Amino acid sequence: MEKQSIVKSYLESGAIVLSRDNNKNARYVDFVSKLLLCARCPLRSNHPWPASGNLDSKVMIVGEAPSPNRSSFENFSEKSRNIVDLMLKEMNLSRKDVYITNAIKCSFVKLTKDMKESLLKNCIDYLIQEIDIVHPKVVVALGGTAEKALTHIRNNVRSDFMLIHFPHPMTVVYGSIKLETYLEQVRKKWTLVRYLI
Repeated sequence: MEKQSIVKSYLESGAIVLSRDNNKNARYVDFVSKLLLCARCPLRSNHPWPASGNLDSKVMIVGEAPSPNRSSFENFSEKSRNIVDLMLKEMNLSRKDVYITNAIKCSFVKLTKDMKESLLKNCIDYLIQEIDIVHPKVVVALGGTAEKALTHIRNNVRSDFMLIHFPHPMTVVYGSIKLETYLEQVRKKWTLVRYLI
């Protein structure tokens, strides 16, 4: 599928709720068009995956990377989907209330630590652009990779958002953390920042 066709499919999929601000929409469509042309890294996925959710949200959620089994434009649409939805419920939010993206834009199966670092460096400019366009008040990092990227951005590029960190939802799927323990962490941290939105 060629780039313009993917952009059209994405915008018509319902995965992204466009802004009330036409200038923001134009910037975002330009961003997505450039993202889909990306050739910065050796990954040979079909294309980088854009975000889902709401462009006018004050809350951005950032995961590690798209699933290699991904087949739709909705983020966290496979094994971790239910965990993400329960997390959002604890925050009194839904997928249409937040903007969900990934630190690494292409899917992969297994990578060495060095390879992951390289991909993160290749993709971080895209995440910076998304933060500039969406302009969230709160950014939630899910997992260590997202936290590393966002900490770098907050310390070196722009510091006008509050950063909070939750474990990646896959820690619940794989049994490293019990679901209730995970949701309790979400409740405690979110209570401290929800007044910002």
